Amino acid sequence: MRAAVVLMSLLLAAQAIAQQPSVDESLDAEGRALFAAGRAAFGAERFEDALGHFQAAYDRSRRPELLYNVALAADRLGRHAIALDAYEKYLHSLPDSPFAPQASERIAALRIVVQGERTNAVNPDGVPVFETQQQVQQQQVQAEQQVQAEQQVQQEQQVQAEQQAQAEQQVQAEQQEQQEQQEMTEPARSLRVPGLALLAGGGAVLVVGVVLIGTATSARSNVEETYSPIWTDGLQDDYDAARRRTISGIVLGGVGLATAAAGLLMLVLGPRDDESVAFDIGPGSVSLRGAF
Repeated sequence: MRAAVVLMSLLLAAQAIAQQPSVDESLDAEGRALFAAGRAAFGAERFEDALGHFQAAYDRSRRPELLYNVALAADRLGRHAIALDAYEKYLHSLPDSPFAPQASERIAALRIVVQGERTNAVNPDGVPVFETQQQVQQQQVQAEQQVQAEQQVQQEQQVQAEQQAQAEQQVQAEQQEQQEQQEMTEPARSLRVPGLALLAGGGAVLVVGVVLIGTATSARSNVEETYSPIWTDGLQDDYDAARRRTISGIVLGGVGLATAAAGLLMLVLGPRDDESVAFDIGPGSVSLRGAF
């Protein structure tokens, strides 16, 4: 994180040198060249060279943006007084800079360091407040480690949230699938009872029709086999009654057969999801509307 802040400050300083007007173009060109050399030295961790280049670039161009780079290099070298002075001048010249919060934070810390160095301050246990630059660097490392730990915790929480969301989506998908399957099976189950009723009722009607046809056929045979020389009105009435029973038997047999077939189809096939089935019985007719 600190490396990213340093790189951004170097880039902003480079843009400021390139964009702002200068009274003496030759000095400004020298300043840009010195700044580029300082940036290269800083990237190679040659902070002593970087400090010299940044300070020389500022002396020639007098651009306050370069003070932040001077402060960074001096801070890395443990030259706390120089770093504090550069940070304070930078913040005074550019109070609205994007690096003003970092500069303020380092100013507060370096003031304590510089004061401790000047007065050789010690705590109640007799230990100097700031013994060496290594102590300051350790504090910086600890701060960076804390930031990294916080970022790792945030990433883990984000991963857990995503996993939980995926699990919830999977549960919802399974519930929806179960609901769809249940909706698909409910129409077939709802037709089981009427299908059995139609099958039983149609079978009974079919049996009645067959019986009527059988009795009518027997009665007609008896009339036709009567050896009477005279065709009486009684024989004619018996013959007409047998014929009517035959017609009734045929009608009932057809109705019963159609009804039983409809019930069987309802039990075996079942309706489509988007269709309904209706069964109508009328005088001498039966109809089944719908699709299977």
